[in-house]
Amino acid sequence: MQPIKSRHIAFIVDIRNWAFDNVARSLCTKLQAHTQCAILYWEDFSNPALLLKHLSEQQFDHVHFFFREHLKLLLSVVDGASSHYRRFVGMAVSTHVPDYLYSNHLELLDRAALFKFVDGYFTTCRDLHELYCADPVVADPDDVIFDWPDVPVVDTPVDSGTRPFTIVWSGNSKWGESAGFSDYKGLNAIIEPAVQALRRRHPGIKFVCCDSAVSSTPREQLLDILQEADVLLIASVQEGTPLTLIEAMGCGCAVVTTDVGIAREVLPASQQFLIIDRDPQAFEQALETLISDQNLLRRMQRDNVQAYTVHFGPNSPLLAKWVSFLNLAYQRSQQDGRVRKEAAGARRMGWFTRNLITGFRSAARLAQKLNLIKPIGRYVPGAAVLYNRVIHGGTGSSVDYERLAQYYERQLERSEQAGLLVVYAPMWRGVAASTEALFEQESLRFPYSDQEFPEVRKHVYLEALIEQLRNWRHPIVYSGGSVLHIELSERLRRVNPQLRQFFAWHGSPAQWVEPSHRAHFDLWRKQYDSGVIDGIITIKPGLNRILERLGINSWDMFNPIPDISSVLGQAPRQSDKVQVGLFSAISSWYKNPHVQALALAGRDNVVLKTNLDQEQLTNLELGVRGVEFYPMLPRTEFLRLLDGLDVNLYVTNTECSPMSALESWALSVPCIVGPAGDVYSAVSPRLGELLVEQRVDDPDAISRRLDLVLTHREEIVALLQSYRTVYMQRYEEKRVQLVAALQAYQK
Repeated sequence: MQPIKSRHIAFIVDIRNWAFDNVARSLCTKLQAHTQCAILYWEDFSNPALLLKHLSEQQFDHVHFFFREHLKLLLSVVDGASSHYRRFVGMAVSTHVPDYLYSNHLELLDRAALFKFVDGYFTTCRDLHELYCADPVVADPDDVIFDWPDVPVVDTPVDSGTRPFTIVWSGNSKWGESAGFSDYKGLNAIIEPAVQALRRRHPGIKFVCCDSAVSSTPREQLLDILQEADVLLIASVQEGTPLTLIEAMGCGCAVVTTDVGIAREVLPASQQFLIIDRDPQAFEQALETLISDQNLLRRMQRDNVQAYTVHFGPNSPLLAKWVSFLNLAYQRSQQDGRVRKEAAGARRMGWFTRNLITGFRSAARLAQKLNLIKPIGRYVPGAAVLYNRVIHGGTGSSVDYERLAQYYERQLERSEQAGLLVVYAPMWRGVAASTEALFEQESLRFPYSDQEFPEVRKHVYLEALIEQLRNWRHPIVYSGGSVLHIELSERLRRVNPQLRQFFAWHGSPAQWVEPSHRAHFDLWRKQYDSGVIDGIITIKPGLNRILERLGINSWDMFNPIPDISSVLGQAPRQSDKVQVGLFSAISSWYKNPHVQALALAGRDNVVLKTNLDQEQLTNLELGVRGVEFYPMLPRTEFLRLLDGLDVNLYVTNTECSPMSALESWALSVPCIVGPAGDVYSAVSPRLGELLVEQRVDDPDAISRRLDLVLTHREEIVALLQSYRTVYMQRYEEKRVQLVAALQAYQK
């Protein structure tokens, strides 16, 4: 094995005796014969500048961050001109990606500077590796290196013949709530219902729940529990490396798990059929199989021990992988590390933001010392979300369009094959969600980031995009339309007079009472009158006929039920309370938020989940069981929140083709709408009868409609599932007709 080039390595982990710490301790033990290494705890440094000072004074030459967000925060708040920072950029700096947090396109865009700063990074599972390789914003990971905790391997799994069949779940049931996730680990919706159903047939089974959200279980105690257990359950939405999976294998415990992280890569062949859907019935059936076939159970337990030895034992490839990775990062740091880091790092925040972050971190440290974290979470449910938002997001992003050129080239190739290009601005999230659902293969983000304001005439990538589209042969649709899109359409018309261009209008004339909406439409009407665009597509069915009477070439379209394959619908209901959603992208009369909120007055069994203004809603004193406030979430996190609802409210005054109702439909969540948002009646009159409230300005009518929906909820869910295909058949036919009409259009 090659020697490690770094002489003194610091592993930065979050807190003591937690997952990162366990892995880092194990790693230090395995590397101690090759180099000097130490673990530094982020919680010990009240200010990132103090961490830099310590690294400099102790003369570390390589720093590896177990949680990349710590490095992101450090680069945001430290003084790039300080002597300690200058020494820091001379060190090798690396990190790894052990989870799916902050891994969608927009979140990676906000972290592009971080990944450019580091000298190397890896992921802990193949799926994460492919995800990061596919994204044009960041460099490809260097490797896949599994987490490597120390586990005392059992020689022979314990025979359960003399004790109850024992099932274990271990994790944090509240994980991810600060980032907008709900029951991410699946304890409430998957594990407990499966165990309860199993107990009706096998009352003697034992269920051990080690939930760190309730009380912490020391690792040594957890390993003892696993050695005595028959099966470990994992029901997470996603994982990089579930450490309990590795620990269970070494302890001779069978595993029933969702398809997460390294499960398929490390579990033996005999275990593969127990990688199952995230569904309580699937878990119940898997457990029934193991209870009824003890020979199968014993074989799996033995196979797991052997598989652990192969993948994580002393002769596994992990030590060589770590040595190779550390050397590669060190080599890069010596080649161009200082210049690259100085160009990419230390995005200095303003005084206010810097001190706000420092204040939040100090307050969190004090709350932890006083054991106030759980009481604060219970009585102020939005506190963790706000903390997460301040610390990890919303500070703006530096978009590297030189790197994004790969994205634009790839998307234009896809659009070339589809015969249509659809340009949209992701800052306007409602339009963005609709565009991505309607034209997934053909859509092009411009600007790329949802942090870039599109109502401007100039952009750093405008000239390059015009050049790429100079000889474009297919129709271009500007979905939603912005001032930047008007500039693009005018410039393209001048260089390519035969180009066919269209505007997709996601608005309604009812919105014209607000001058900004009328002005927006008038801008694009002017583009039509001057010959820049050739027609208008309206996402409000039937409105095209009125536009035709105005002498405007027009077509209509409606939104699809989106494919939400990454979010499983129909989590079991909690009988003691009703989860109601009320979300609005803007606070406007046509979204009708306050009337809908008043419909919940006095319902002491309702928990309202909403993004409405907290102060205004609190002042209403609705008298509901609870109100949970959420920030503007990334779409994936919002869908997971939506998935946990019993009913969603979207009773608006005017709509086109409401994505909120359609996303609810995709998750089989009943969504009450007004007549303008009726997506149901055309395919199922019964759904329209149950879910469409005619009196949108009457809170009592909406309240009675809610009672009706709750009474008929099972019927509604069955109808939503049954008529989904019918709706999508209508949509596909309409979409084919629209695309064909645009492609056949002759100037």
